[in-house]
Amino acid sequence: MKKVIGICSLCHEEKRLCQSHIYPESFYKHIYAAKAHKFITLSTDVTKAIDLEQCGIREYLMCKECDQGIIGKYDDFIAHWLYYDTIMRPESFKYSQRFQGVDYSLMRLFQLSLLWRFHVVKGHGFKAIDLGNEAETIRKMLLAGDPGNPAYFPCIMIIPKNLFNILSGGILCPVLAGTDQFPICRTIVVGIVWMWIMVPNATSHPFSELAVSPAGYMHLVNGTDEISEAIIRDFVELNRASAQQPNADKLGKWGFAQRDQ
Repeated sequence: MKKVIGICSLCHEEKRLCQSHIYPESFYKHIYAAKAHKFITLSTDVTKAIDLEQCGIREYLMCKECDQGIIGKYDDFIAHWLYYDTIMRPESFKYSQRFQGVDYSLMRLFQLSLLWRFHVVKGHGFKAIDLGNEAETIRKMLLAGDPGNPAYFPCIMIIPKNLFNILSGGILCPVLAGTDQFPICRTIVVGIVWMWIMVPNATSHPFSELAVSPAGYMHLVNGTDEISEAIIRDFVELNRASAQQPNADKLGKWGFAQRDQ
């Protein structure tokens, strides 16, 4: 196994680094081919060949203690919540499904940890995500196990209208959207749009109340036609470019993850 010594992105100590997952391993559950445990990576750059990868998208980011002991705890939580806890019948509203009894601290810390990973990773299509000085604040929150205020970079989870089955077999790297007042970081994984409102105080944003609350309530929002249309545009662009790339014959045989542009 390759030995890499460097500064851990989380604890800032010089240690042996491990290959840290950007997205949790559990997010690849419906992406890996059943027997081969592999998936393809795609790019909107037609000059980049379609590749087969395994074990998820990883980089040498953290030491073992931080990767497994801190971030791993948050990743284990989301795996259990997505594949077990969501089986519980939520309360249905016109525009969302509301879950109760959600562990506010662990849900928030997972969501913040994923956003923070987008910031610190060096490749694989995450270059657009820049948290600026807030990255240091989030790093300290993750180390301390502090979920912070629910209006601080809240994450809204959305089920895209009529697209869940299509999108559940892939990962689309984060993109920036929204407005100057409320920029949005959006990624798509396990058939869900994960959308962070990229400001330290989002209390005036109309969607902020749909994020997980300290009382343990959290909404899965029913996606609008506008959201679905934006996702379809991204998907069509990726699919069109991938069809022109070397190894395009692999398309349709594997789950996919988008990589760097």
